[in-house]
Amino acid sequence: MARTSQRSRRRAYLLLLISLAVSCPSWLVTAPLSAEKPIKKSYAELRDQAIHYLKFGKRTLAQETLEEAWRLGGRNDDKLILVLAKLYQEDGNIDRVFEIIDAGPQTERIDVFRAQLKTLYGRVLLEPLPGASTQRAGHLSLIPDAPIINQEKKSYFASLQTGVLASRVVLPLELILPTGRYRVNGKPLEAVAGGKTRVEVPFHRITAMVSSGNGKRGQAIARKLEQEIGTSDLRLVDLGDPANASAGVTETATREPALLITVGLGAAQRAYRDLRDVPLLMLDLEEAEGERFVRRHGQATAIWSDLPRWMLFEKAREMVPRIQRVGVVLNRDRSWVTYEAVLGERPQGMRLMSALVTDKGGIAANLLRLRPHIDALWILPDAQLFDQRAVYLIAAWSFREKIPLLVERIDLVNQGAMLGAEVRWEDQLELGARLARRILWDEQEPSTIPPQRVEQPSWGVNLAVCRHLDVEVPGQLDQHVTLRSEEVPRIKAD
Repeated sequence: MARTSQRSRRRAYLLLLISLAVSCPSWLVTAPLSAEKPIKKSYAELRDQAIHYLKFGKRTLAQETLEEAWRLGGRNDDKLILVLAKLYQEDGNIDRVFEIIDAGPQTERIDVFRAQLKTLYGRVLLEPLPGASTQRAGHLSLIPDAPIINQEKKSYFASLQTGVLASRVVLPLELILPTGRYRVNGKPLEAVAGGKTRVEVPFHRITAMVSSGNGKRGQAIARKLEQEIGTSDLRLVDLGDPANASAGVTETATREPALLITVGLGAAQRAYRDLRDVPLLMLDLEEAEGERFVRRHGQATAIWSDLPRWMLFEKAREMVPRIQRVGVVLNRDRSWVTYEAVLGERPQGMRLMSALVTDKGGIAANLLRLRPHIDALWILPDAQLFDQRAVYLIAAWSFREKIPLLVERIDLVNQGAMLGAEVRWEDQLELGARLARRILWDEQEPSTIPPQRVEQPSWGVNLAVCRHLDVEVPGQLDQHVTLRSEEVPRIKAD
C-alpha cells in the first residue's frame, strides 16, 4: 500500500509540471536565450558613448571605452585620437600619448597637437659605454639640473621615477623626457624639443660596509645609492655577520670598487686597516673618532655625526635667558666631549660645570653636588651609563628642581627633557649621497673634499616642561621642531 501511494504522488507531481510547462508564456522560455550574444558596437558608437561618459564626469569609464574603440578601428579617427591622447596627457602618461599620436593619420588637427607636444618633450637614447659588455644593466639616476616647474612635465617625470627608473634597466634604452638638461649617472644630457639625444651612460661600482648592528642602515644606503648615483653591482658587507664579513672584506679588496662607503666606527676601522687602496667615504662617525682616519688614510673624507653643540646651547639660551652655567653629566670614559664643548663656539658668558661619573649609582650624588652651581643640565646619550631608567631619574629631578634639561637625542623629550637636538641618520644619508656624486660623477678625489657635517639638526621640545618652567618656544625654533611632547617626566618602573 505504501509503495502504491508513493507512485501515485510522483505521477500527480509529474502531471502538474507538464501542465505548467504547457501554460507558461513563450517569452519566459526564450528570454535567457535572446541575451546570450550581446550586440557588438562599432568604434564610432563606442567613441560617442565615451564622450557621453565624459559629459557626466565618468572619466575612467570614458578612457577605457575610448581605448576599446581605438583598438576596434579608431586609429584613423582624429577626433577619437585627440580625446584619448589628451586624457593620457592629463595622467602624465606621455609615452602612451606619443604611441597614439604616431599611429594616427596625418591630419591638420593631429599635426598641430603633435607639434605642441614636441615643444614640451624630447627623446633620449641611453647607450652603454663602448666595450662595456658587463656594464649594460643597472640602476639609473636621472636628476634634472633645475627643478621642473610645469605641472604636466613634473607629473610625467615623477611617473618615470616610480616606474621604469625604479628598478634595474638594460641599455640601450629610449626615454621621452621633458625638455631640459639632466645628469644621468653623472653624464650630462639635454632633452631637445622634438629631437633625439644620444648619450653613453656609465654604471658605478660601489661597496657599502656597515658596522655590527647597522644592517638596516646598510639597506637604506644601498637603496639611496641605487636611486641617486646609478650602480650596476652594489655590494653590501655587514660586519655584524661573522660568517660572511671576512669574505666580504676580501672580495672588496679584490674587486676594487670606485668608492667604499662605511657606516659606523667599526666599519671605518676595518676599512682603514684592510682597504687602504680603496677611495673611502665614512658616515655616522664622530669627528674625534674619525679625524685620524681621514688624516692617515690618504683617500678618505667623512660626514661627521656630531651635533653642533653651540646651536643647542644657543637655542636653550633663547628660551631661558638666565642660563649661564650648564651642568654636564658625562661618562668619565668620554670626557673628551667636555673639552671639545668648552673649546667650541657657544653663547658668550656660558660656562660648563662638569660631573664625570663611572656608574649609575653615582648619578644622584653628582646631581646634588651640581645643583647650587647650575642654571641648566646637559647629558649625552650613553648606553653604558644612561639607560632609560637613569634618564627618567635625571628628568624627574630636573623637573622637580625646575632645571632645564638639554639632550642630544630628540626622542628623549618624551622622557622629560626640555630641549633636544640631533643629527638624524636620514640627514647624514642625504649629505653622503651628495658627496658620493661629487666623487663619482665629478671625479673628485675624496681627499680633496673636507669632512662635512649636517648644517641644521632636528629639534624636539617638551611643551609640558616648557609650561612648568614658564618658558615659550621661539617662533624661529618652532618652525624646525620635528618632535613635540606633552609627557610630564616621572620615574617609571623597570
